[in-house]
Parts: sequence; structure tokens; C-alpha cells
Amino acid sequence: MPVEFQKKVRAELERQAAARAPVPNPAPAGAPAFTGTAVIGDPPIARRVGDRLELVLPFAPRTKKNSTTLGVKQSKAYIAYRNAVVAHLASFREQLALPLPDRPYNLAAVFYTDSAGDQADRFGLEQALADALQDAQVIADDWWFRTGDGTRVVSDHARPRVELSITPLPV
Repeated sequence: MPVEFQKKVRAELERQAAARAPVPNPAPAGAPAFTGTAVIGDPPIARRVGDRLELVLPFAPRTKKNSTTLGVKQSKAYIAYRNAVVAHLASFREQLALPLPDRPYNLAAVFYTDSAGDQADRFGLEQALADALQDAQVIADDWWFRTGDGTRVVSDHARPRVELSITPLPV
């Protein structure tokens, strides 16, 4: 391959990689970092300590996509789930000083499924949760969820829910 062509290819690949890299959203000018503790509910349904956030979403988890003969689309169940997450978190976003700062996080979630969610795959549930948390403005971009250590799927037909913990990763 000619050297000039290799240089052009390398430059194009670097340009594409730079375009994909997220640009951190800095905190508004003069806004202090969150250093305190906030607890919502008794028993707690939300707790923030520094940049660590724990939430309980009191409804059945759903995956984002359903297969069709024409491809993949968002299911009605997912749309209802996402809207429930957004509405649930909207009431105390300000108290928890959300969104979290742009930095890498571990998103550990325990998905307690009902009978309709027993066949859901863990990766689909994780993707749906990350997207819903971004839509609820818990985090500016779900790209910051870099690991999912501690995530699992458990059947609990009596009380389906999602219990999650968002923990900062060392930079």
C-alpha cells in the first residue's frame, strides 16, 4: 500500500475516533461539587453520597428492543418503563443534585423481574436502564457507564423492581 494512502487512512481513523469520544460537560460556572449526603424516603428509595448514587425503581424492568420481521423497535413495555423511570426520578432530581458529573462509573443493578420479564436478557435490561437513566438526566451520557460489576437478574413476581448503585471508577 502506498505510504500516502496509509497516512490518509490513519488520519481519517483518528478523526473518526476523536468524533466518537465524548466531550465532558463541565459543571456550570461557580457550581460547587456535590460533597454531602442526600437520602430520599424511608426506607430509602434514593441515596447520594458524593458521586455515589443508589436508587430503587419500584416497577418491573423491561428491555428496550423487541424483534419484528422488519428489524428491531422499542417495545411499548419499554416506553412505559422509561417514562416511569423519568417521572419517578423527576420528583427528586434537584435534591440529589443530578446529573452526576461526567466521569467513568460502574452501574451495578439487580433486576427483580415479574413473570413477563423472566425471559429478558441481562444485557437488554442493562441497555434499557442506562438509556432510561440518561433520559431521566441522572447522567448526561450513558457512555460513562463503563462497567456493570454486580449486575444480575432475579425473579421476584411479588415485588418486581430495580435496585441499582452507580459508583465512580478510579480515573
